[in-house]
This record gives sequence, C-alpha cells and structure tokens, in this order.
Amino acid sequence: MRQQVKQLTKVGQSSLGEHAGKGLFATKNIKAGTIVGLYPAHALGYELVAPPADGESDEMQDLSMFIAGSNEDELYFQANPHGNSPYLHATDQPLFQRQSLLSSLFDESKDEMTPPLYLDVNPNRNDELDGIWTSHFINDGASLLNAKINGDSIEQYYVQSSKAKNCCHIPFGPSPILATITTKKVKKGEELFTSYGVVYWLGSVEDPDEDSDVAVMTENIQEQIVESARDLQKAMASALTGYSNESSELEDAFNTL
Repeated sequence: MRQQVKQLTKVGQSSLGEHAGKGLFATKNIKAGTIVGLYPAHALGYELVAPPADGESDEMQDLSMFIAGSNEDELYFQANPHGNSPYLHATDQPLFQRQSLLSSLFDESKDEMTPPLYLDVNPNRNDELDGIWTSHFINDGASLLNAKINGDSIEQYYVQSSKAKNCCHIPFGPSPILATITTKKVKKGEELFTSYGVVYWLGSVEDPDEDSDVAVMTENIQEQIVESARDLQKAMASALTGYSNESSELEDAFNTL
C-alpha cells in the first residue's frame, strides 16, 4: 500500500496561488475511493476546560494538554501555538466511531466525557517525511479570508468548497491515524482539494467585522453541513470495504507496540 500511495501524488505550488502555499497533485488518474496519503502527527493532545475545583473562583480551569513527538517539535509548537495552527485536525470524535487514545484517561461512568483528540504538524520537518505522509498539503478549494462574514458568504463558501472537493480526511485503522481518500475521480495533474469547514475559516479571520452576523445558520448552510457529514460517512464506508486488510494490519501492528 505504501508504495502504491506514494506513486499517486506529488507536492507542488498550489493552483490557488502563492498565498495558498504548497498543494498536492495527482500524478495519474485516480479512482474514487482511493487512499492518496496519510496525515502526519508531530503532536497529539486535547483542549479541555472545567469548572474550578474549589468551586469559589469564577474562572474556568484550562486542563488542555499536548505532547510533542521530539524536542525539535516541542520548540516549534512553543513558538507556534496549536490554537493558531493551520494543520490542527481532530483525529478522534464521535462520528469516527473508533476508540480514542484518550479513552483510558477519562471515566465516563463519572461523567468524564472523553474530549476529541487532535493532531498537529511541524512543517519544518516536511523534508523528513516519507512520501505517504502528505495529507497536510491538501488545500481547501474555497475560503472566507477576504469575505465579509455573513450568511450569504458562508453559503457561497460551502457551495464553492463542495464543488472543488475531491477528497476528505478519514480515520484509518487505530487512533490517531488519519488517511485521505478520494470522493470522486481525480484526473492526472489535478490538485486535490478537501473542505476545511466554516469554523476553520472563521478562526483564520484576523479582524472580523464587528457587525458580521457569524451566528446566522440558514437552511442552506445546515444542508451543506449535513451533506459534508454524509460525505465523510460514505468515505469511511468506502475505506472499510476497499482497505479492510490494510486497516486490520495497522491495528495488529499498533497492538504489538
């Protein structure tokens, strides 16, 4: 699988322009339901706030924790906080339907809900990565960076992003592995695009218009969000069918660690 995936894509300047940085391109025609990369993880962690233990303070406790893979990664993330990272991605959430690495840390019988697990990438180590770890180069085909944030612009974002999308990130094998699988045919030379979602782009807007109604949730926006979830579920089902052996082998390998 590793060699097959490495031959499917190459990294190059994004067709969106210099502002988008690098992108990932098909080196041959790729069928829908094909895994085209894995998402690297140089740090893992979770974001969690809780009421104060003494019950007297009004300030919430920040119990968030991230662990970097090396001293080099630790230094990078100290200078580039996870909250500002364009690579931060949830790798375990209820929709993924797999056991999280965090499960043993929280007792749900005591109402300790397991928070989503996130991964992050140190781009300074891109040159060290094996050619299969390329999912973080995939761009969104649309954005909200230069838009006036309101219901209309959010709707337009979803329309454009959905039209451009030809792949999505899915859980693959054991936590925290994420793979990228094509959701439609991709022709040789085409750039791979996914959809980051409106929450990502709202977090990227440095100075949002104070009058912007970012809370607007129109029927069309709701439909787009539901459709994105359906696409993810279809992609997960496709991977279970087409890559069941590879997924099982990864599970076995992790269990021996």
